[in-house]
Parts: sequence; structure tokens; C-alpha cells
Amino acid sequence: SIGILSDITSRKKLEEDHRRYVEEIALSRDMLEQHAYEMVELNLKLEESEEKLKELNANKDRFFSIIAHDLRSPFTTLIGYTELLKDDFEDISRDELKEAIDTIHATSRRIYNLLENLLSWARMQTGRMPFQPLKLDLFYICNDIINLFQENAKLKGINLSLESEKNAFVFADKNMVDTIIRNLISNALKFTPSGKSIVLSTKKLDKFI
Repeated sequence: SIGILSDITSRKKLEEDHRRYVEEIALSRDMLEQHAYEMVELNLKLEESEEKLKELNANKDRFFSIIAHDLRSPFTTLIGYTELLKDDFEDISRDELKEAIDTIHATSRRIYNLLENLLSWARMQTGRMPFQPLKLDLFYICNDIINLFQENAKLKGINLSLESEKNAFVFADKNMVDTIIRNLISNALKFTPSGKSIVLSTKKLDKFI
């Protein structure tokens, strides 16, 4: 018998190293693909966040522009009437004084209303506006809002009225309902021509108002 032996230890080691390198390359490729996928998702989220931030900033700028514009008018009224009272106090009749006080009061309520809108908007943007539903009579909420905007409507020559009966009960958050109706009336006054009418009314539909 003739036997020939050959040492293939080195070749087996090379084959093992080659197999391990191939597995590592495949693993690295999978990790790279996963990282690439995560980077794409991250970029999409960043782009979406950037768009939302732009939209939020645009809304903020638009909102503050409206607030600044709407505050200028009532402050002009306040300054005018207080200057009148200061300069001509001795010559003002009791009726004129009562009218000036009523106007100052109504104008102050308008400014308060605008500031309430600003605070409500700020709370909504930060998600801190609590929801606290209660049993409410819409008549009194609507009546207060009509009285709040009545002076503004008169200055623009618009007839602002309420058509609602008492006991129009709803289960809702007072601040949210008040904010919504005030914004609707404010927009209606802004876009209604002089000489026209705005009617705020309530109507019962089954279990809803």
C-alpha cells in the first residue's frame, strides 16, 4: 500500500476565513440597508416637522397680525373718549357722560374679548386647553356675546341681533363654546357690509341645539 498525505489545514483556514468575511459583508450590507431606510424615514419626519413648523409660524404671524389690527381700533376709541372726558369734563352733560362711560365699558369688553381669544389660541397650541363640559344655557352665552359686540356693530352700521329662547340647554365646555361663537360673530362683523344684518339664532334638532 502506498499512502499520500497532504496537510490542508491552511486551505481550510482560508476557506473558513472567506466564509466568515462573506457573512460579515452580508451582515454589514443588511445593517447599511437598515440604516439607509431609517435615514430616509428620519428625513421624511424632519421634512414633515419642518412643514408643520412653517405652517404654525405662518398661523402665528397671521393671528398676531389680526390681533394687532383688531386691538388698534378699540384702543383708538378708548383714547378718544378718555381725552374727551379729560379735556371737556366741565362742559359734558350727564347724558353725554353716560354715553361715554357706556362706550368705554363696551370697548374694554372688546379688548378683553380679543385678549381671551389670544390666550385661548396659545393654550390650544400647547395642548393645555382643558375640556370641562357642563350643563349650559346657550341663550345667556349668546346674549352676552351679542352685547359684547353690539357697539362694534353700531359703529359699522350693522344690525346685530339674537333669536333664541331661554332654556336652550347643552352639555359642553363653556370656554370652548364661548370662544367659537365669539370668533364666528367677530368674523361675521368683519366681512358683513355696512347696512346689513347679522342674526345669531339657536334651533333645537332632536337631542341637539
